[in-house]
Amino acid sequence: MQNKEQLKTLLFVVVAGLFVGAASLAHFVSKPQPIEGFEKEGVLFYPDFNNPNSAISLEVVAFNSNKEGLETRIKMFVIKQENGVWVIPPYNFPAEAKVRLAKTAASMIGIKRGALVSRLKSDQEKYQVGDPLQFDANTLPLESLGNRITLKGKGEAVLTDMIIGKEHPVRKGLYYVRHPHEDAIWLSQLNIDISTK
Repeated sequence: MQNKEQLKTLLFVVVAGLFVGAASLAHFVSKPQPIEGFEKEGVLFYPDFNNPNSAISLEVVAFNSNKEGLETRIKMFVIKQENGVWVIPPYNFPAEAKVRLAKTAASMIGIKRGALVSRLKSDQEKYQVGDPLQFDANTLPLESLGNRITLKGKGEAVLTDMIIGKEHPVRKGLYYVRHPHEDAIWLSQLNIDISTK
């Protein structure tokens, strides 16, 4: 009789083990995969850029239109340091740019990818994050272009390069932002002067 009881107990343990194994297998097989892209939320666009004084050139490419909407165009503003003097290429006109570059560089440090808005290239028009350097009138209207800001250091090393779109309609200070080599569009907190004047 004792053998019968031990056999029953052993049978219950084996059946319970099979159920636990089946449940574990079902859990791992049906476990949802993480959605790609969200792992970058909260991550800095350029984590290695942390010294505004390392920037020796600023390039802003922006879509501009006058108030009447009669004149629309893409404008480029470049200022860089050559031989210790700040100049505006291509004719190297002298410029007082140290303060502007320092302010812009400091404001570009620590920009994080906020909420992921879209991963679709087709949404670039909606959020105005089209690349003004890659503009093609056959694929994107002018109004879809963002402002591209690039800071470079010694040896033309890119310190930061991003496309800034329109401001969020409700949440002030939040802008639609995109890395030029990625389709993902993020909502990020910004405080940058991006005029080309």
